[in-house]
Formats: sequence, structure tokens, C-alpha cells
Amino acid sequence: LLAIYNCSTKPYRDIRPKFLRPLRKKPVTIAAGFVCLDGIVICADTQETVVGYTKNNTDKIRVMSDMGLNVAITGSGNAELIETIGELIVQALFAEYSRSEFRPSDATKRIIQDVWLDSFAKFIVPYAAFPSDDRPSVELLIAVLVSNDVSQYQCLFNTGQSHFKRGSRGG
Repeated sequence: LLAIYNCSTKPYRDIRPKFLRPLRKKPVTIAAGFVCLDGIVICADTQETVVGYTKNNTDKIRVMSDMGLNVAITGSGNAELIETIGELIVQALFAEYSRSEFRPSDATKRIIQDVWLDSFAKFIVPYAAFPSDDRPSVELLIAVLVSNDVSQYQCLFNTGQSHFKRGSRGG
């Protein structure tokens, strides 16, 4: 039998990459939305973390429904900003909603985008010079279902992207 040995006088060097663990764990929110034939499914985890202080269970999805306009909002990031911006979006949608007036889904998208851009400028941009870990952040997932006498559509919005499904549901 012939065996070959490494006869080098240099010590063996481990060339595998070293993976460093992050010094600080960031809280993670899991949220998903799906546009289905009969409506929209939106879901989120329930654990809320206040870094360095506590963890508790909470409902991360807010649902508002009146006169054929149904809005569900969830998000990740700063909980106070999610609540504040979500409430501003709901107020804007309900302020411009009419049960008897046709409103296309593009108008709903415009309302959400306007509130999002205003809120971003007011609540996020002032902290742009801060280190990234100290800046507030928020990302929203917004489901809108309209079912009234003149309009019927469903939309799913992400503050970065949108998916629309227009037309009648359930058929």
C-alpha cells in the first residue's frame, strides 16, 4: 500500500470562513398576505419584543370594518409607528370612502401612498443621520376589501410593493 502524507512543515490552516454572531439580536415579525378568490388572508405572529426589557403576546393585526370598507393592517418595526401610520391610513381611507360612489382600486392605492410618504417624511427622515440601529423603521402590510353597491375589489399593499386583484369576488 502506498500512502501520501503532507510533509509540509507549515502548520495546518483552517480556511473555512468564520461566522460571527451578531452582537445584538433584532426582533423579528413574521407577516404574510395572500389574495384569494373569495377575499384576502392576512396573518402575523403574536410575539412583541421590547428589546432588553420584555416579550409579550399581542394581536399584531388591526381590523376596521364599516359600510362595505374593510381594512386590515399589520407591520414590522417600531410598534408605535405601526399604530400611528396605520391609524392615519385608516382615517384617510374612511374619510374619502363613499358607499354610493364608485372608487377604483387605484384611488385606494393613491390614498395609502400619500399617507405613507407623508408619514415617512415626518417620522423616519428626521432620523436619517442616526446610526442604522438607532433609526426607527416600519414596514406595513395592508389589506383592503371594498364591497358595496357600486364597487367591489380587493387589494393587498406592502409599503414597498402592491398586488391588486380587481373585479367581483366569489365567482
